[in-house]
Amino acid sequence: MTNPALKKNHWTSRVNECSVGKDARGDLNVSLRGGAENGEFAYIGQINEDLVIYRDGKLNEGELLLEVENLSISGLPLYDVQTLIKNCKSPVKLKSVRPVFCVSTGKKRFQGANYGSTWGPGKYLACLREP
Repeated sequence: MTNPALKKNHWTSRVNECSVGKDARGDLNVSLRGGAENGEFAYIGQINEDLVIYRDGKLNEGELLLEVENLSISGLPLYDVQTLIKNCKSPVKLKSVRPVFCVSTGKKRFQGANYGSTWGPGKYLACLREP
């Protein structure tokens, strides 16, 4: 039996689906950042709200981009994601999710600190759990 509290807090319950139309030049007027070449997921950068043509839903700055036209884009470099969007017909269906906790932030904090060689995986996980 599944716990309803776990389902409610699972990241899949926060997935945002949105359709964005292209302008006359074929642009979405939404900047994308990150990408596999930077060791990150592609995510939504600055949004020019005055120029974005929303057909359904809405995007938020900082959301991780999961899918473009029902194609998973995780692991793709940013230029491939941009090419995919450029080749899509308007409106473009996007799936995104608001990041809740980023493990890489904790990992960077852990790697940036000088803990010596006595720190193992258990202490790494404890470091991530710190507020």
